[in-house]
Amino acid sequence: MTIVSPYNSHKIGVLYVILIYFVLIIHSALVDLEGMPITRALVDFFGNFGLSVASVPLFYAISGLLFFKGGLTAASDCYSKIVKRIRTLLVPYVLWNLIYASFFIVLSMIPQVSGFVSSDVSSTISHNGLLQNLYYLFIQPVGFHLWFLRDLIIYVLLSPLIFLCIKKYPWVTLLLVYLSFGWLTNIGITYFILGGIIALHYELDDVNRFHSGKILLICSLIYILNAVVCYFHIPYIVSMVNIEYVRQLISLSGIIAFWGGYDFLYRRCACLNTRRLLSAIIPFTFFIYLFHEPSLNIVKKMGILMLGKSDIGLSIVYLITPIIMVVLSCMMGKCLKTITPRVYGILVGGR
Repeated sequence: MTIVSPYNSHKIGVLYVILIYFVLIIHSALVDLEGMPITRALVDFFGNFGLSVASVPLFYAISGLLFFKGGLTAASDCYSKIVKRIRTLLVPYVLWNLIYASFFIVLSMIPQVSGFVSSDVSSTISHNGLLQNLYYLFIQPVGFHLWFLRDLIIYVLLSPLIFLCIKKYPWVTLLLVYLSFGWLTNIGITYFILGGIIALHYELDDVNRFHSGKILLICSLIYILNAVVCYFHIPYIVSMVNIEYVRQLISLSGIIAFWGGYDFLYRRCACLNTRRLLSAIIPFTFFIYLFHEPSLNIVKKMGILMLGKSDIGLSIVYLITPIIMVVLSCMMGKCLKTITPRVYGILVGGR
């Protein structure tokens, strides 16, 4: 039974900040970078196959850890947690898909802003029937970044079955799921199960000790080496990295590097200002995730408009857009929480 201590609770909060920043990095990626070697190198190094590759998997692992932690002795115990996830996951998922669609429809009607909108949400909805629109809004989903929540909701619904499997055959279940689904892109069930196994069979302090020393060093080197390979864009090796089975193993090394790296840095970096900054962002990480699209795309396009499409200009836009988005999201979240705390609470599922 895994109980989350205050230290580990704060650790998860800090990791959320780091991971959501990497998600913003992924979504800040620029296309059509022909003749832009600096920008392309940065996108490859930090992007979806580089340093950010473990961000979403670790989100799933922590979600599995928190779902299965403490007090679960039978599959039936999962049902009360499933009910709680209606508020924390399903309600925000439905509301933010509607907000996303409404946001695009309104923006497309404003001449000064419509040029920054690259989606056809309005025309798609107007041409679809009821069932098609329900699929487009909530299954596809229309808020593309909300696919993570959609899949997490599915894993939560499967949690009684997952519990039965990982309670008795934890590592066999993980291996079978990895072999069965490891070839699919953006499937997080492997990591959700990994988090569940840790929650049911280990104490987090034991995991923290396991991540120390040589294992942490080896996993960190593997993870960084992967980003370097992507940076230099070595064709054969990069094609191997893009194979989903290999990518999941690299993501696993990244999970260990992030989780153990926090302990390593926490003991050696006691910068009070950094801790205060991270603590100020932690309460808004879920809001940042929900709010950042399509706002991030608008910020990115405005940055390109101001700095131009030169290699240096695009590099600056790529690097500063996530930072700007974090600041804007925290400001917006703080305003909503202050002015309409009840509405804010509903939007973020009571977080």
